[in-house]
Amino acid sequence: MRYSLRTLLIALAIVPPALAVALGEEPQSDATKKELDKVQGEWLLVFWRFDGKDLDAAKELGAIGDKTTMMITGHRYIIAVGDTVYEEGTAEIDPTTSPAKFDTTATIIAGQPKKDMRSGICILKDDLLIVCVNYSEKRPTTFSAEAGSKSEIVIYRRMKK
Repeated sequence: MRYSLRTLLIALAIVPPALAVALGEEPQSDATKKELDKVQGEWLLVFWRFDGKDLDAAKELGAIGDKTTMMITGHRYIIAVGDTVYEEGTAEIDPTTSPAKFDTTATIIAGQPKKDMRSGICILKDDLLIVCVNYSEKRPTTFSAEAGSKSEIVIYRRMKK
């Protein structure tokens, strides 16, 4: 079977986006890809507040002295407390808004399969990633986690290689 150059070029233009959609991937804008590239790597949790209360991840989820880290690879993230994986899922960033939208879908929480979608916002400033998410299905508009808000704010510092 022979194909014309025109047919091949059309197929090359159509198949990759169609394949990405078929695989559940949405085509990314250049701005989204650049922003996602900036957050790749390992991050150390340095601050955590939920619903007005400052929390210590080691006390809440692990053992005293455990470090809480987040590894972002592509769209996937893994949050670990010490050597124990606490949460896994995917993250999406939309840098076209200010602040940027940061949405996550957790697929595993505390070792249990789960589908937990959260809407949030984020700011990436030098080696700090500040994320605020809301657990009442509405996207936060400010970086705040006051009592009664059902919001969480976390600050991660990029870990040096």
